Amino acid sequence: MQCKVNKKILYCLGLTLKSIGLDYIYNLENEDPQLISLKELAAKLDAKTFYDVSLLAALVAYRLRGTGESYWSDLAKINNSTQDSPFDIVENFLVLRRELAIRGKFARLEKLRKSKFSAIRNFTTYKNNPKKLYDTMNYVLNGKGEKTLSFAVKIFYYSILAKDNLRIALPYDVPIPVDSRVIKVSQAIGLINPGCTEQNKILKAWNLIAALSNIQPLHIDSYIWLKLYKIIYQKTTIKS
Repeated sequence: MQCKVNKKILYCLGLTLKSIGLDYIYNLENEDPQLISLKELAAKLDAKTFYDVSLLAALVAYRLRGTGESYWSDLAKINNSTQDSPFDIVENFLVLRRELAIRGKFARLEKLRKSKFSAIRNFTTYKNNPKKLYDTMNYVLNGKGEKTLSFAVKIFYYSILAKDNLRIALPYDVPIPVDSRVIKVSQAIGLINPGCTEQNKILKAWNLIAALSNIQPLHIDSYIWLKLYKIIYQKTTIKS
């Protein structure tokens, strides 16, 4: 099926987001269950372990058993009394959850382990320029899992907010992770035609909305998940 983008909806949404502003989205993010779970996890772990565990968990957060919200809620309940390494913590967590595609996830973690990947190693650089983090992960993983890389950058942003109560500046050139919810919302609001699942076209549309609104794509992702999706599919809203 040919995918078509409704330009009127695109411009309307871009201008609407520009009007409501980034502070509105910050308020939505404060109530994100994923951020709440990360705050719980941050209280249990030292900074080095926490940042690496949260980032590694994000990089294998695909084909989940259950919802993303339950994934992070379960991670927040881990007990690291044995002082395992971040890699061991995440591997044990995946086993306990009986996660899907676990061989592929273990292989991804092993590739990251062999590269000596760590959020802490270049923490200041990544904090000041999260696109550097995206590029590093992309290099280590040979360009695989672009959607997961974008999500990992967002979790890194949330992790710093959870641990240090600091909002770092997100880049404009890290795209929205186009998952099934983003596709459903894009169809439901008429941004794309029903049946369209062409990720590149959907991604381009949301990037244009980001440019129009002067709001970074990963913040717009929060708006999609925490406002639009809930209004359309859960018939609820989040307080602003």
